[in-house]
Amino acid sequence: MATKTLIAVVSYHGKAGGGWQRQAHGDTIQDLVERALAPAHDGEKIVTYGASRTDVGVHARMQIVVADVRADVVPRKWVRILNDNLPETVKARWAAWAPDGFRPRNKVGAKTYCYRFSFAPTPDPLQSDRVWWVPGRSSPHAMDDIAAGWLGQHNFAAAHNRSRSQSETTIRTLIRSEVVHRGDQTEYWVASTGFLTHMVRILAGTLAAVALGQIDADIVANALQQGDRTKLGRTAPAGGLTLEHIVMPRLAWEAAWPTPTPQVGSKASSI
Repeated sequence: MATKTLIAVVSYHGKAGGGWQRQAHGDTIQDLVERALAPAHDGEKIVTYGASRTDVGVHARMQIVVADVRADVVPRKWVRILNDNLPETVKARWAAWAPDGFRPRNKVGAKTYCYRFSFAPTPDPLQSDRVWWVPGRSSPHAMDDIAAGWLGQHNFAAAHNRSRSQSETTIRTLIRSEVVHRGDQTEYWVASTGFLTHMVRILAGTLAAVALGQIDADIVANALQQGDRTKLGRTAPAGGLTLEHIVMPRLAWEAAWPTPTPQVGSKASSI
């Protein structure tokens, strides 16, 4: 059977599985997508490749997934096949033919995440699975300068999970690090070509601690300089974090559906 390389954009709710990447202990988003593709291959296992390893409970508006699939089924039909076989919490939103053998790791550009906080007096049950409600007297605008100070290249040794990290270096470059306030909801937008394990959630937990007056700016700065994880905030809950956008390479995707192709720039995807 002739095959071609399919690229798809998949969105999912964090509760759909145990994070993106396949694990020995149970179902993940990757497992769900591979099983959804299998019926069109007479049950044969299809291996997928993702662009970002989201943690358990983290949501994705734009995850890039690639797989080698049968060539006689057009991308539009692959979207339908995926969505017919995926749960309501996981859906394909775009697909096209990629150059043969294309793999997303190290080929895509910056990844943009958004962490959402609520500093409202009471929690909103309609937002409970997407926003971290932070109770107590707070000053959310105190987060602004802290986040802005993380822009550019820094050593983020204090802001990663050493027990789970396999990174050779803890130096990362943030091309966006911005707090946006929308009434009682506050968003931390951060973009980079690479993040450390739990890095965004630790930065988010630190911002919340700053807003609550538990940590001041000098302590945060010193903790990063010294690589001292104990001086930063807690690791924020996974449910507040969403992978919003991944910059796609400028390639000629074939038979894309639906059109237009997801944005290749640094702004959030429109799909």
